[in-house]
Amino acid sequence: MTEFMLAALILLPVILAVVAGAVCWRYISSRALFIVASALSLFGLQSLAAPAATSVFLPGDGGLSLAVAHAAHLQSVVASAIIQLVVGIPFIWWLYRAFRKP
Repeated sequence: MTEFMLAALILLPVILAVVAGAVCWRYISSRALFIVASALSLFGLQSLAAPAATSVFLPGDGGLSLAVAHAAHLQSVVASAIIQLVVGIPFIWWLYRAFRKP
């Protein structure tokens, strides 16, 4: 996995918030607040999912080679991104329904 892909997975909350804001642009009343609320809530989800995924994939013993630690870190980032997508998309849908125009 390249460094660009790793950065994209880490910045997934911002990417999802901007894409959701662009898709829902015409239908929501407070656009900037929607994007900020989406990004902050997804970063909060990431702050919970990333350490949990890291603790699952990174072995507890300290004697790891660099390659094993790097592979475990990449697996934890991908798992965190999957959790963000599974939980974050329904939450963004809920935010869309809360911010849509009457």
